[in-house]
Amino acid sequence: MEGTILYPEPLYSLDNTALSSSYTLLAQLQNPSVIFQIQNLTNETITFSFDGQNDHLKLPANGFFLLDVSANKSLARSLNFQQGQTIYAKGTASAGEVTVTSFYVVR
Repeated sequence: MEGTILYPEPLYSLDNTALSSSYTLLAQLQNPSVIFQIQNLTNETITFSFDGQNDHLKLPANGFFLLDVSANKSLARSLNFQQGQTIYAKGTASAGEVTVTSFYVVR
């Protein structure tokens, strides 16, 4: 098979019972991600961090963040979330889960 192939990483998730007021590791990307989605499928606002210390993103209940860094590509070099990038979550919820979905490219 020739060309560029898009592959998914396994789904990363944390049940609401694993969340707390401190950051908990949600995902560590195994490949450079070109399509990246965080979903808050809980019943409360959840805060996300890419370093486990600083707040970077808040998502309301049943909210999501979708980043397609390969869309409308105008850069000479590819852009992606780096391999090994970590994603943390914190908050309290009585139901649901938080998830990370990631796709990477193989040429």
